[in-house]
Amino acid sequence: MSQGPSLIFDKSSLESLNLDEAALLDNFYRSNITPLFFVECLSDREKAIKSRSTPEQLVGSLARRTPDAQSCAHAHQGEFSAKNCLGTSI
Repeated sequence: MSQGPSLIFDKSSLESLNLDEAALLDNFYRSNITPLFFVECLSDREKAIKSRSTPEQLVGSLARRTPDAQSCAHAHQGEFSAKNCLGTSI
């Protein structure tokens, strides 16, 4: 596992990458996946799109590009705030 720089990306930046570029992203960066990214992906399943692909195909394509080897999902900031108020050191 590389100790490269951390990266936070959004859905549109990931959609602009081809599969090879996404693999390089996963190889050279540690990716922080935010809760908003998951919400955006799930909302695409409900979206009426103008392309010939189905919403499931759109989300599947995005899933193939999402870094997984060197990534971690971050908790919502509300969880951190609540734990901090309860005395847990963040």
